[in-house]
Amino acid sequence: WSSDVCSSDLEKRLQVILLLYSMKYFVSLEKDAYHDWQAELLIESFNNIALIDDLYMTTNVTEKNRYPHLLNLLKHKNLFTFDDVGEMKGFRPINELYQLTTLIMDKAVSFPLVVMKPHVVIKEKIEKIVEINEARAFVYGVDPYFTFDNATKNCENFWECCEQEESYYKENWFNLGSVFLMIGLPDWIVNKVIKVAESLIIKQISDKKPVWKDTCKLAWIISMCDLKKHIEIIYDQTLSSIMNDGKNTVFIDYEHGLPPDFNKLMFKYEPPACLSFGDPIENMSKLISTPNAHFISKLALLMLRKRKLNATSLKK
Repeated sequence: WSSDVCSSDLEKRLQVILLLYSMKYFVSLEKDAYHDWQAELLIESFNNIALIDDLYMTTNVTEKNRYPHLLNLLKHKNLFTFDDVGEMKGFRPINELYQLTTLIMDKAVSFPLVVMKPHVVIKEKIEKIVEINEARAFVYGVDPYFTFDNATKNCENFWECCEQEESYYKENWFNLGSVFLMIGLPDWIVNKVIKVAESLIIKQISDKKPVWKDTCKLAWIISMCDLKKHIEIIYDQTLSSIMNDGKNTVFIDYEHGLPPDFNKLMFKYEPPACLSFGDPIENMSKLISTPNAHFISKLALLMLRKRKLNATSLKK
């Protein structure tokens, strides 16, 4: 009996190792300064743990003002450029979904797959995965601010264009963060999310409301809730944590910043003036008030050193 148990444990461990070995990471970007500096920091974090070849980035053909200190992004080999579907449909964030489904259908990436926002960094490799009992799983990190009440405030009565009633989504709601992992899901899964997102967009326009910037994130939650009978939805507390925290997680999410010292919206470089509250990387290099902020500051310092070396080599 004990040898059977050992054999079973070994088999599970080998499955996890194979899972981690085949894992890819996906992020979608706009081609502008605001996303440029976030991409520079994200790439630096993947370089830092030698995972850069597994990072797949997408962008679109619409180019705006660019960040003046591009280094990592210019060298990144897994960068794919697509038509600006979001511009044509009147909602730029939906580019992420169309780009992702194209990569999956073209077999450029496959499951297991980590999907993340540009405003995260990776701290360490995923050495373990929470126990998964089913063949299909959606593993997520939490954003404590992305609540059901927040969703209904910004996208009123969203369930009216969905498969289930309000009570169902309220009961099964989960505060989806900026990072999630999909394991063993069918290739058509993102197409379902696109369908839900576009239904939500049409509803908001019909209601004469502005389209909520987080509509696609809401569409992921709705889609996973709709498929709950067929997949496992698992919260993994080791997957991600916010900047104003000290948890030891794989990813750090700085979407909500570090009040009052840092917020990414301070560095949007919006045209026509393209103003910014200084250089975001220099600003982040000075943040040390929490363990997560300190880790990001060390990445920023690495980038500043590389920038200085590059400037020196160009002068020679």
